[in-house]
Amino acid sequence: MAVQGRLDLSNFSIILSGITLTVDSGVLLQDAGRSAVFFSGTVVAKIAATGKWVPLTDVTLTTGAAIALGVYLGDDVAAADLVAGDVTGALILTGGGACTLDSSLVILENSLTPATVVETGTINARTIADDLARIGLFLEATINIDELEN
Repeated sequence: MAVQGRLDLSNFSIILSGITLTVDSGVLLQDAGRSAVFFSGTVVAKIAATGKWVPLTDVTLTTGAAIALGVYLGDDVAAADLVAGDVTGALILTGGGACTLDSSLVILENSLTPATVVETGTINARTIADDLARIGLFLEATINIDELEN
């Protein structure tokens, strides 16, 4: 675990460092059964057929929704908004360089963790953290030294 003094030079506190980052203005797919807030920092996947983004919730899907391809950076989205329809203008960090993210601010739904294995039992087996690293998003645990007492 790294100890890091941080000067926040971005509007996104989840980003610890990074260069040549790509932020996609995408569409969050409608989820008629959603009952919880869609939080900023949620790891997302992209539906291959539509190009719309969804939270990574199940690593067994074959629609493209089982591959971590970004992290949602926009404002929290109320469940009612996703129940009502697609949400446009979603800011999705999709890599494009090397970026370190504060792992304590990265959200995975349905009890998934960065160590959850995707495509278990195949030659392609890997973790969610591996998928994120493949696109240049690396998770790092940090301690904010401003919160420690002497």
